[in-house]
Amino acid sequence: SVEGSVMRVHYVGKVVATNKAFASSFHTGSQPFRFVLGSDEAPVAGWNEGLVGMCEGERRRLMVPHRLAYGAQGTKGVPPYADLQYDFELVEVSSPKLPPKKKKKTRKGGAEDKGELR
Repeated sequence: SVEGSVMRVHYVGKVVATNKAFASSFHTGSQPFRFVLGSDEAPVAGWNEGLVGMCEGERRRLMVPHRLAYGAQGTKGVPPYADLQYDFELVEVSSPKLPPKKKKKTRKGGAEDKGELR
């Protein structure tokens, strides 16, 4: 997976200090969570850093420090300054759509060419 990939993951998120789960894709009717890697669609910044290079079917554990998670504000089920653990399974990844390649400008002529691009 690379930045811009559409990711569909199953995950369980836990607060490290208490080992208590605060979020899970399995509580949403077993629908994987969909987001674009490298975007603000990821719940925490740590996902965008830690899931790069992941392959479909791979399982991965991320330890996310509070500065890459919910920080000083925390969120429902996550106290302020909490470090988090996420266990992932990448269900599906699709390659980012690349912009169309620009045509290269070529020079016409030979020795008398004045270096004009056409």
